[in-house]
Amino acid sequence: GYVREKIAEKFHIDRDKLEKKNNLLQKKISNGSISEDVFLAELTGSDKKTIQKIKNLIRSLNRVIYPGLLGLMKKLKRNYKLVLTNNEGKEWNEFRINKFNLSKIFDEILTSCLIGYSKPSEDYFKEVLARLNITPSELLFIDNTIKNVISARNLRIVAVHFKNPDQLIGELSLLEILN
Repeated sequence: GYVREKIAEKFHIDRDKLEKKNNLLQKKISNGSISEDVFLAELTGSDKKTIQKIKNLIRSLNRVIYPGLLGLMKKLKRNYKLVLTNNEGKEWNEFRINKFNLSKIFDEILTSCLIGYSKPSEDYFKEVLARLNITPSELLFIDNTIKNVISARNLRIVAVHFKNPDQLIGELSLLEILN
């Protein structure tokens, strides 16, 4: 993605090699079995000083892509419990929770590194359902990655593939979640 592209560019690392290594390592960091430092060392082959610079770059690139969705989330929160489900390493998860004040927006945060499974694994969704103590029909799952949506649907979870804010609002209206 965009962040790896910037890492490759700034630190003169071959983009294709970076993508291949990322694909091999992503599950390990998402499931919490390796730290951010180990992930970045294996991903880039860099020394500790360079890894710190890469970490700083990653953090500086984090931003809210659709700030308008905050209003939608506040509206939904009046009638629904909001739960953030994400695939994230421990350090990045803590950084984003703090930077974007996510614990004020979401009632619960169920990150892959805490659960031990990552999306699109059906085990991830089963664990989310168990932790929330709900059935699949009681969960509306919204995600920007189609394979995660398909996996959720395979468990009979109502799932929406997020493409943009207008499309999401339209689908939530069709589902009679927004009036």
